[in-house]
Amino acid sequence: MFKLIIISIFGLNHFLHAQTFRTIKQENALFKYAHKDSKLNGICTEIINAVSKENSQITFIGLNSKAPLMRIESMLNSNDIDLFFCLLKNEERIKFINFSSESLFKINHILLTIKKNSSHIPESYEELKMLSQKKPILVAQGSSLAQLLKNKGIKVDDGTRDEVSIAQKLIMGRGDYFYVQDLATREILEHLGISREDIVIGKKSFKQEEHFVAYSKKLSEQKINLINKAILDIKEKKIIDKILLKYKYQ
Repeated sequence: MFKLIIISIFGLNHFLHAQTFRTIKQENALFKYAHKDSKLNGICTEIINAVSKENSQITFIGLNSKAPLMRIESMLNSNDIDLFFCLLKNEERIKFINFSSESLFKINHILLTIKKNSSHIPESYEELKMLSQKKPILVAQGSSLAQLLKNKGIKVDDGTRDEVSIAQKLIMGRGDYFYVQDLATREILEHLGISREDIVIGKKSFKQEEHFVAYSKKLSEQKINLINKAILDIKEKKIIDKILLKYKYQ
């Protein structure tokens, strides 16, 4: 009886201190939130699971739903969700979104191309701008990468958000270069069912950026600190490093 009371008190204490966070997955972001047919779960899904495991009082709801990135930004702004895992920080976003104190991981902007174009792969935005006059650079619709290229006067083909479809355009010759985040390449190629040898991955990093947890500005400081602490803990334990290794081409 005494043991049962102790267990009940423990369960009640956990319930009283449990914190639930509303979130959502991003559509067409294979390396972040994998497709149902993917072999891997997606980096951000795995980080979310690691955070929940690190602190059992943290619970996430809404992971059965997906939305495009622009919609997710709107949901954060309107407080329809509390947070979103894996968002690049920029000057425009910090006006209406708070970001975690620690970044989750770094990504590099790179180019993908096919072998016939691989004798010379551009290594500067100036060269990309020149080449884009003949054939636009392929890039995901609505992404910060697309906006960056446009701001630099580079002509882009951003007709779809689906990175697998963009890679198919590349293979069919509808574009010579695909501007993409390096951690996305493995999942893209696996979904296309083509080997690493069929696609050339540029070695040049055009830009390095960091992914963060994005918070609604209406989320309490207490809740933000709870997530920030869990992220710091799993980073110190090298858990995120181990997750990233599964998504990188060696």
